[in-house]
Amino acid sequence: MIIIGLFCYLILNFKGYFMNLIYLSLPVISAFIGWLTNHFAITMIFRPHLPIGFGPFKIQGLLPLRKKDLALKIASTIESELISHEDVIEAMSDGKSLDDFKDYLGDRLDSFLNNRLGDINPMLAAFLTDDIRKKLRVMFFEELDSNMPELLAMASEKLENSLDFKEIIEKRIDELDLNKAEKLIREVTSKELIFIEWFGAVLGFFIGVIQVGILLLR
Repeated sequence: MIIIGLFCYLILNFKGYFMNLIYLSLPVISAFIGWLTNHFAITMIFRPHLPIGFGPFKIQGLLPLRKKDLALKIASTIESELISHEDVIEAMSDGKSLDDFKDYLGDRLDSFLNNRLGDINPMLAAFLTDDIRKKLRVMFFEELDSNMPELLAMASEKLENSLDFKEIIEKRIDELDLNKAEKLIREVTSKELIFIEWFGAVLGFFIGVIQVGILLLR
């Protein structure tokens, strides 16, 4: 009772002081609420990983909740807008890529004629002079060049039937650890996330100032 009486005495005798304190604290409290609200909203993007609550009243982070949908959407967008089987075949058909491929085949052919053939059939290898090897190399690449369109068409068909970009990307994103995903997103967007939090504080501060103005005008 003594404490309550003392509190009432302070309010009655220092009413003006308390009112000034309230007016000054309103913008600060509003700023803190604005910052806390945005901070909580950002946290809710990533956490909690698992639903918490009871019955229909459960909450879960946006990223964990919609991870599969997000993976599907990203995979579909990448496949339709960024990369496709046609893009891979086009890259394979590029002049430099074909030249590199031919150089690789040429090295493998030379290695076979100079080394492996002697182990498989020494007698045949003995008859292969340097001139014959050069002619075989020329014939091989002439045959390769003439059949290249057909080979690329076959590769395209095999690639399309065996490689599903959408499925691979979707699976990789879906298997991505949530903690790693959160760390990655926060590292990339750290400045923007901090700005959002402080923007909430600034906005809350001005709302508090407006509230004080309304109270003073009464």
